[in-house]
Amino acid sequence: MSKLQLELKGFEMFLLSQRGVGKLTLAAYLQDINDFLTWLKLNELSSKSIQAYGAFLNQREYAKRSLARKFSSIRMFCLYLYQQKKIACEPHLMVPAPKSRRILPKVVLESELKHLLQVLSLNSKNPKRDRALVLVMADCGLRISECVALNMEHFRADGILEVSGKGSAQRLVPAPKHVCEA
Repeated sequence: MSKLQLELKGFEMFLLSQRGVGKLTLAAYLQDINDFLTWLKLNELSSKSIQAYGAFLNQREYAKRSLARKFSSIRMFCLYLYQQKKIACEPHLMVPAPKSRRILPKVVLESELKHLLQVLSLNSKNPKRDRALVLVMADCGLRISECVALNMEHFRADGILEVSGKGSAQRLVPAPKHVCEA
């Protein structure tokens, strides 16, 4: 086991305590770092080795978003190592920040939403619940994961939803009257 692999438990604690990452992000970062350290083997961690790893990943034809996440994981690991005084070079100098295009979410047309609500009323075992979930997502702009995590206590009497988002971020979302009724 290399010296860097011995740092993984501390890195995990760093991500949880100082960065407040969610479970899925934590698992992805740790997997990315394990993959990188396996590739690195006994070579020294340096800008050149990180660039070589990037070339290796490019040959494997990873999607740009996957590459961006992998480099974000490596950058965060280097930041941790830098703070622990295990490396001397600042992480932003070692790990390039790849440019990624932001993809906007697709908009559901009103006609598509009406059709979905009709199909739900015919085919669902619990049409009232499913209609309410679709309306909350569509009219309040919630992600599926945020919607699934909702309970009745998240709906306040004043028409506000208390939502837990990505990374356990909390936010208040106004809900139209028809959504609250549903």
